[in-house]
Amino acid sequence: MSEKLFTQDEVNEIIKERLAREKKKLDRELEEVKSATDTGEQGYKAKYLDALKEVELRKAGIPYDKVDGYMRYLKGKDADEIKRQVAEFASILDEGKREEKKSKSWNPFGN
Repeated sequence: MSEKLFTQDEVNEIIKERLAREKKKLDRELEEVKSATDTGEQGYKAKYLDALKEVELRKAGIPYDKVDGYMRYLKGKDADEIKRQVAEFASILDEGKREEKKSKSWNPFGN
């Protein structure tokens, strides 16, 4: 039973080849991920932002059946901007609701 022994140079060459293969594989995977995220509405970031818009609108008390209709008005490019826009949007809607209640309530003095 004779074992094959490697010199240090041979071991270094084997490791170098293995690392080169792994680097090539990782570079290819990275390019695939980059191309998937750069495809506009189909990208991961766009999907994430759409989900965030929906969640923030629901947190703001927007009825579930109206969330899709309101999402198109939110143009934020990151989470903070979307949260700010939803807060502004919700305050405008709340103000409108208050005005509607005010106009529907009976005022004996006619004001």
